[in-house]
Amino acid sequence: MSTTNATNAEVDTPVSRRDEEARGASDNSESIPSQQSTLPSDIPEQVPPPPRIFIVIARLDAKNLEGAFRRIAEDVQSFIDQSGIAAKYNFLFLYNEQSPISESTSNTLYAAASSDFRDRTKPILLLLHTQGGSPVPAYLISRYLKASSEGGFVALVPRRAKSAGTLLALGAREIHMGMMSELGPVDPQFRNLPALGLGTALDYIAGICEKHPAAADMLATYLEKSLSIQHLGLYERVSESATHYAQKLLKRNGLSDEKVAQVAHQLVYGYKDHSFAIDCDEIKSILGEEIVKIETPEYKLANQIHQYMEEVNVAYRVFHKRYCSITGRADGLSIETLEED
Repeated sequence: MSTTNATNAEVDTPVSRRDEEARGASDNSESIPSQQSTLPSDIPEQVPPPPRIFIVIARLDAKNLEGAFRRIAEDVQSFIDQSGIAAKYNFLFLYNEQSPISESTSNTLYAAASSDFRDRTKPILLLLHTQGGSPVPAYLISRYLKASSEGGFVALVPRRAKSAGTLLALGAREIHMGMMSELGPVDPQFRNLPALGLGTALDYIAGICEKHPAAADMLATYLEKSLSIQHLGLYERVSESATHYAQKLLKRNGLSDEKVAQVAHQLVYGYKDHSFAIDCDEIKSILGEEIVKIETPEYKLANQIHQYMEEVNVAYRVFHKRYCSITGRADGLSIETLEED
């Protein structure tokens, strides 16, 4: 009796409960969506970020050193697009501290500035990074940029615009600088020596002759063999020409003729060393706060691009012994061989 009851009775055991749960789960499997099916099917896979430009350049084949140009131009343009000032200006570049400003430089800038790519109602924003060069092409391109737009042009100096670079910047409506920016004297150079240094050297020699009359004949003989009177006159005249170029570029509303002459004379004759760093505060005291602007959004953009180009050129220098410059628009890239130290 007890055996029959035990056989026919429903016994609630752990095994039977598991079976029941399994059957229920099987019956409801269609009504309960799985976790995997809740994910949208159109979510793309995550794309890894592109490698740093340093890595891209390091991997370049020696036969295709221009292979990074497109990436560099796109990165520079993206900095401009994200700056918040892209709609205000037409952007041009003279970014080359390796080669001096030359006729080729001014021709390239002229071609870019005179093309149809830009809105002539907007000023040109010129990022200027150069050690200098010939004053004539610097003057001519500055003069053209000054007259080519209703708003003239604005110069950005992320680090340095020396010598002829300073002369070029003098034509700008505004010069934007930071605490690490520098301009320089615009006294002309011959064979990396200042033209004005010749007159200083002659004054020094004359002083020696006064103190030591016996040495006068020897020094006169030396000068007669090593220096012509024509060279002496030429060196002084080219310095006067530099002053004249600076005066013409500085003429604008708000600066009197007297102030223009004073500034031009100071920039040509007022510094003993051609490499003297004229920082943002000093040039602001010379030209005034209406022209010199410090730590502006324009400068911050220029500094961002400069830091990026520093990384570009560290890579080109270390792995390929090359230097990368930009002249004209953002895609106006070129590379040149670095001279061995």
